[in-house]
Amino acid sequence: MVAGILIFSLGNFQNSDLGSNIEYPEGENQITEKGNTNSVEQNNQSNIQTAEHLIEIKNFAYNPVELKIKKGDIIIWVNKDSAWHTVTSDNGNELKSKLLNKEESYIHSFMEAGTFDYHCTPHAYMKGKIIVE
Repeated sequence: MVAGILIFSLGNFQNSDLGSNIEYPEGENQITEKGNTNSVEQNNQSNIQTAEHLIEIKNFAYNPVELKIKKGDIIIWVNKDSAWHTVTSDNGNELKSKLLNKEESYIHSFMEAGTFDYHCTPHAYMKGKIIVE
């Protein structure tokens, strides 16, 4: 039953306008639609509202460059360039995508407050910042 629900949920997301090449990091929440607000069950039945945010990688830049979110929010990076890009933390391992080809995506949810600076490994001048409140 659970596997059926998971497959149905992934199928809905893959048919969205983000494309079908989504990388789901281990332990991350699966989502069904961009721009949706989902109720995620955590810590003995307590509900937390989460939001989803889109960052496009386009013209060798992250757009938006800086984004403020709340703990538990999900960010989806989508590569719109023909060049390969990454989403890689400046410090630590919070963000660590594979090389993303055109239309591939990387998804991450932030569970801790803080400021997370990141860059593209092949193009070190490409920089972004996530501020988690």
